[in-house]
Amino acid sequence: MDALRDVIRDNEPVRTVSITGGEPLEQPEFVSELARVVKRDGLRTYLDTNGYHTGAMATLLPLVDITAMDIKLPSATGQDNWAVHRDFLRTLSGADAFVKIVVDSGTPIEEIEQAVRIVAEVDSTIPLVLQPQGSTLLKQKGRPDSRRELLGKLEKGQRFALERLSDVRIIPQCHRFLRVK
Repeated sequence: MDALRDVIRDNEPVRTVSITGGEPLEQPEFVSELARVVKRDGLRTYLDTNGYHTGAMATLLPLVDITAMDIKLPSATGQDNWAVHRDFLRTLSGADAFVKIVVDSGTPIEEIEQAVRIVAEVDSTIPLVLQPQGSTLLKQKGRPDSRRELLGKLEKGQRFALERLSDVRIIPQCHRFLRVK
């Protein structure tokens, strides 16, 4: 943890420490200790998670200031995790959190709608970010019409979500634009 303090000191002013992947909740003991050190030093914690590890999140919730939860769609993972994501969202109830969904041209609109329904069922005030897949948005992959299809899915998904949720945003993967991996 001394190395963390050195990085923070060398990069002043730091106000928030981002805890992100792999998947941080697969190492809850480490994340807990890290978050305790960060909080003790007067900084905020931002946790980015795939929304699978409900038990770990429940124990870490008092140490996390904001949580970014990804809803992993079946078309992206090959698995149906709707129930797991619903339970995870319930764990976040009352916490400062938002949900992200990565959308690509091949993402079925029905999956976006199902994800929106789950968020709305748990708490319609949880902000939702629809995040266009970066390389398709930048025309680096896919068919010539893939970008147009992606933009159409985002528009349709946002329209559907705004009928059910109070805060819906489309935010691109900025690291793609900045060419940072």
